[in-house]
Amino acid sequence: MNFGSFLRKAALAACCSLLLPAAAQPMAGLDSLRPARVWAAAGDRIEADAEGNVYVLQASPPLLVKYLAASRYDSAVSLGGKAARQEGFFRPGAAALRNRQQLYLLDEAQRRLAVLNTNLKVEGALDFLGLQGEPVEPLAFDIGPAGEAYVLNGWDNTILKYSADGRLELRFGGLDYGPGVLRQPVQIAVSDQNLVLAADTAAQRITVFDLFGTYRYTLMPEASFRWQRIRLYGRYLFCYSPDRLWMRDLGGGIPAEQAFPGGMRIRDLALSREALYILTENAVHLYPW
Repeated sequence: MNFGSFLRKAALAACCSLLLPAAAQPMAGLDSLRPARVWAAAGDRIEADAEGNVYVLQASPPLLVKYLAASRYDSAVSLGGKAARQEGFFRPGAAALRNRQQLYLLDEAQRRLAVLNTNLKVEGALDFLGLQGEPVEPLAFDIGPAGEAYVLNGWDNTILKYSADGRLELRFGGLDYGPGVLRQPVQIAVSDQNLVLAADTAAQRITVFDLFGTYRYTLMPEASFRWQRIRLYGRYLFCYSPDRLWMRDLGGGIPAEQAFPGGMRIRDLALSREALYILTENAVHLYPW
């Protein structure tokens, strides 16, 4: 069974949600997946673009590696190293792909959000150290539909919205934001439905805003384990730990929960139109749809 079958079963379960209890249901499928491709790779975060190219981000030593789908992932190009030049970075914390042309890379040590093309050439950067006003300690980020950046500021737990040309447009969240209060957020994600999700793993809750910072609702994933990260794909929300996955269709229905294939311990996962990519300690596992 492939990952597409798993998602289709989840969609079917959503349609039948009136007949099933609200708690997360174990779902056959994920544990029976078999990878179509496995290759050696060391890293902490993973992204995949629309062409199936895979980007692996390693924090120490700092390195970004792009594995090329055209070569069946046997060829790669890389960028990184501790250097003061534009291409160097010291503590990469996150990466994001929002379109076919650009990759965004957050350097937590230099407090810089770099914009790269798909050949890993730096085209520009938003330097938070050089900004006026209150300090910005970027913990996480994601990119909106118009190329705007939503940055989680560890200084005061707010989310800062920057335009594509680097202008601060909006500040929301934080410790005094009514029902949209953010106490210990660690990750944010922008959905295809134009929602901004802020994940608090300590409280196991996800606070949801629209693109203009208006609080919409709060999600409390009913997983049987303590999840550590979230990932969005289309209307599906994934919460996961090193060994388990919880998934829900945000359009409605019941959640599904599964252990990862073969008892593997994962560091991160990414999804594309073609496949699920799981990053373990020393390899990438590709599961086709």
